[in-house]
Formats: sequence, structure tokens, C-alpha cells
Amino acid sequence: MPLHVYFSRLSIACTLAMSVAGPTTALAQAVPDLGFTGTTLIVAENAGSVTLPLSIRNANATASTVQAIVMPLATATAGADFTFASPQTLPFAPGSPTTVTLTLPITDDATAEPAEYFSVRLQNPTNATLTASTTKFLVFIKDNDTQAPVRAGNLTLNRLGSHQNGPTFSGSTQINSAEIVAHDPSTQRLYVANSIGGKLDILNFATPGAITPVASISMVPYGNLNSVAVRNGLVACAVEGTTPQDLGKIVFFDQSGTFLKQVTTGALPDMVTFSPDGRYVITANEGEPNATYTNDPVGSVTVVDVSGGIAGVTQASATTMDFSSYNVQAAALRTAGIRIYGGPAAGPASSVARDLEPEYATISADSRTAYVGLQENNALATLDLATRQFTALRPIGYQDHSQPGFSFDASDQAADILLANWPVRGRPAGLYLLRATDGATSRLVMR
Repeated sequence: MPLHVYFSRLSIACTLAMSVAGPTTALAQAVPDLGFTGTTLIVAENAGSVTLPLSIRNANATASTVQAIVMPLATATAGADFTFASPQTLPFAPGSPTTVTLTLPITDDATAEPAEYFSVRLQNPTNATLTASTTKFLVFIKDNDTQAPVRAGNLTLNRLGSHQNGPTFSGSTQINSAEIVAHDPSTQRLYVANSIGGKLDILNFATPGAITPVASISMVPYGNLNSVAVRNGLVACAVEGTTPQDLGKIVFFDQSGTFLKQVTTGALPDMVTFSPDGRYVITANEGEPNATYTNDPVGSVTVVDVSGGIAGVTQASATTMDFSSYNVQAAALRTAGIRIYGGPAAGPASSVARDLEPEYATISADSRTAYVGLQENNALATLDLATRQFTALRPIGYQDHSQPGFSFDASDQAADILLANWPVRGRPAGLYLLRATDGATSRLVMR
């Protein structure tokens, strides 16, 4: 029959084709991947042990292994604070998705100390791959020997009052702020730099428990308000230009917010203050560059002589000093420990005068010397107010947080407070001049 012949030929053809192709090849097995489940654990020192879980995906018919080692970055010591023979090989059974655990004994010593930590890393897998984000596990050992100070109960704080200068947000947009507050004892008024709202808010502080608004002065005609200071009814505002790299100004108002005078300063006046004797008004002009460094003004300090009264103040009363005389000392300043960037790697090149960025200023009790904080540069400049000359430029130095007594909490993710030593160096962000009660001793304090 024709139909029977057709199928016979098809069967023969299929048999020949299979013979030529050879035996059937098995499908390739997927390679397992494995790693830690989680990244951090906090364990009490008296917990006895800590267990680190590992998981595997796509387990196949072949066993998998991985090595675990302790990383060098640690303050907890293997053999003293915990037990770990490094490296350890951890096996995963063939075809099993079961979690594997690494359990490490924790030593409960009697030493009062900061929280300690160590990290375990996975390496050298066999029949498996490691996912980069799951290869490291950080363990904090929380000390149980440090005693909290006994509460003396000899300090009591009572809330007298508060004031909100309008709603903080409109939807998700911030519309008001209270960044700087200056108090004038002579008028019992507060002057608030409402930078976000573009206003100078004036408050009656005669009754601290019932603060009331006096006026709100729009700063839009003058620029962007950064800081405010007041002395005996004279209010000084540090105002940056519409473009921050433009020259700024000090705008003077009377106690009620009536405009009096303004003088030009260096670029981006970030802070303003009066000298203790009232003779000078000083701004620290940060001179920050734009994002591409195509416009990088020099950092500077402006000193305004107001000793003759505000009526006599003109632009000639203001002197702005920058650091151009230090431009030839870039190498020496770096060697001394002052951070001089020199501009981005791709250019354009910068200079010492452009890199130094004054952010804070405080003045000695005798009103002769200003100390200027250069936060980004980790440096302190000294300015002679009589000669209007910088007399010193000093590195502030660093605090080594790996040393005992200088621990800190490096994470904002953990619910616990984990004060620990870390191999980092910190630097202060601001400076203050504190005077002893006898008025004769001053100490420059940085935070």
C-alpha cells in the first residue's frame, strides 16, 4: 500500500538521522550561586555565639563549597573576642537548597570598651558562583561591661516657648526655614534668616513664653539671605547674589526692618558677625565655584568699619581681603596639611586663593583679631583687623578615630547605638571662641 510504504521510508530516514547524530546529549546543569543572607548582625557580648546564614540557588547534583575568611578591617580580634579558624570551608549538599550556617563563638570578657566589629568574606567557590553583593558580612559585638553614667538629676530644662514662621512645606516643596537666629538684648528682638522663604523675620522676644511676630522683610530685592547678626538695634544681613559666584553684599536694617545701607562684599558671604566692641562687621565669603568650575571666585573676608555710625558707612568703609598672596605657596600648604585642590582633574586649573573658602569667623575679645574657618580646606586663617592683613594660615589637623576614646557611630541604618573605632580621620566643621568667666582667657573651639 502506498501509505504503508511512505511511513516505512520515514522510519528508515529517522533511524539513519539518529545514527548519524550519535547518542542524545544531556542538558547542561545550571551553575549554583550562593552567598550570605543579610549583610549585618549585632550581637551582645554575652550572647555566646553568632550565626551567619548562607543560601544557595540552583543547587544541582554536584556538591558546592565556599571558603569563609576574616577580613583585615576589624577592631574585634579572632582568638580574643571571637573564635574563628580562617579560612573555613563550608559545604553545600548536592541538590539541596537548605541554608548553611557559620556559627562563631563570642568571648564575653570583662573589659569596658566600645562596640567592636569584624567582617567575614566568602571566596574560592567550587561548583558555584558568588554574587558580589552577598560576599561580605559585618558583625558588631556590643559591649556589656560599659556602665551608663548615673543620672544626677541636677539639670532641668523647661520649654518656655517657640515660634513657627509659617508653614514649612507646600506639598513637597519647602517654603520657609529658620536657619540663623540672632538676638538683640537691647531691644529683646529675634532676627531670623528665613533663607528658603526669602525673608528676614523679626520677632518680639520680650516674653520668651509668648514670642510674637513683629515684621517679615522680603529679601528678594537684595538677593539670597544666608546669615544675620544684630547689635544695639543695627541689623546686618549677609546676602549672596542671584548667581552665587557674583559679589555679595551686607544689607543693613534698623531694629524694625527699615533699610539703611548696603555695601558690596566678596562672592557668597556665608556668615556675618559684629566685633565685640561694635566697631567692625565681618563676613566670611565662601567663593564657591559653579558645578563645572568655569566660574570659581576667590574666597575672601570683608571687614566694614561702622565705628562712626551707620549713617557714615559707604563702600569705602568696606575692605575685602583674599588669599592671593598665598598662591605661590600651594606645595608648602599641602605639605603642612592644608587641603588645596587645584581644580578638577579635567580642568580648569585653580589657585590657592580660589580653593580657600571661608565659612565661619569669630573675633577675639579685644576686637583686634578675626579667626576664619576654612572648612573645606581643614584650615584656620588669622586676620589682623587693624592692618586688614592675614597673618597666618594654619592646618587644623585631624582626629584619628581609630584611637581609644574617639569612637563614633558610623551607621544611620542600625537601631542600636554602635560607638566603635574606625580607621578614619575626622575634621571639624565650625569654630567658636569661648571665654572664661573672668573674661581674660579665650579658647578657640572647633566642632
